[in-house]
Amino acid sequence: ESNPGALATTASTSNTL
Repeated sequence: ESNPGALATTASTSNTL
């Protein structure tokens, strides 16, 4: 997870971008 949105997204959904 290297995208800016990952910080907030990780808690709710697994972001693989």
